[in-house]
Amino acid sequence: MLLVNMATGAAMVWLTHHLATGNALRFYPQTLWVICQAGVAAAMALAGLATHRHAGACLWISSLLIGLLGIPWLVAMISWPGGDDGGAFGWFFLAGGGCAVSMVVALITWAIGWSDGPARKAAP
Repeated sequence: MLLVNMATGAAMVWLTHHLATGNALRFYPQTLWVICQAGVAAAMALAGLATHRHAGACLWISSLLIGLLGIPWLVAMISWPGGDDGGAFGWFFLAGGGCAVSMVVALITWAIGWSDGPARKAAP
């Protein structure tokens, strides 16, 4: 599940960075929050893969960060300046769609990771 979260976070970093720099007229600082949050989610998943002791916490944090990508996306969308309609449409449909898919992926990876948690011993 950590590998799925890492791939999702890395894909969202690539997508949002491309849309914020290559598709818009100029770089808008409000898009930086989405890029950073997706990057931190990918880094947390990588940390969970590297250290098995904290894998559960890393899965929980990376799933939370990936699932909540829609919040900074919405902030960037609301504060998008006028006059750059092509960049705004790309950000709305592509980055917004990616955030929606990321939320579903995060819910699934969190649910599977939570159900596969450490086995509990039955009471004697």
